[in-house]
Amino acid sequence: MKKIIISLTLLTVMMFTSSQARNIRLGIGIPLEHERDITLSNYGSSIVLHKFTIPIVFYSTIRIIPEFGYWKVTHKYDSEKVKYSVFHYGFGLYYVKSFGNNRMYFGPRLVAEQLNRPKDYPNPDIISSKTDHIYGLTLGAEHLFVEHFSIGFEVQYNYYEINPLERSGYYGTRLRRVLESVFIVAFYF
Repeated sequence: MKKIIISLTLLTVMMFTSSQARNIRLGIGIPLEHERDITLSNYGSSIVLHKFTIPIVFYSTIRIIPEFGYWKVTHKYDSEKVKYSVFHYGFGLYYVKSFGNNRMYFGPRLVAEQLNRPKDYPNPDIISSKTDHIYGLTLGAEHLFVEHFSIGFEVQYNYYEINPLERSGYYGTRLRRVLESVFIVAFYF
């Protein structure tokens, strides 16, 4: 999946730089969302900046938004704290409807989050890496204040497939449905 997302992003950038780029807009977005732990058992009260998006608008009706992120998180396992690095990658494909300087969009998104713990961690019961998947639907709106700057808001209904952190897989893969909100600032080129 990582190769597909990177290939899609590179293909889009190449299309953007071609002679037919008049109908394609490329940007960079910064999502602001509530912090959550890696097992999705709770949400923090702080807002985190750990991802970025690349909104790509085709003919003002189709939007592809690849998203990437990297952060560190600490998870408590019994009496120990384990630090993980998280690599987040995915994309959404949306239908866009414009109303003057306002845009609404709707469509599916697919995301993977790969967690890796330090290789020198001594406890063999905790896995060294895992990949969780997020499948969802997004309804979003943005307002273009000027041609190259917008502020938007998304409501996402996400279905999380969370794999266990322990080798025993005591809890097995857990599935959660979560309604999330995201505030986005975007700059277009």
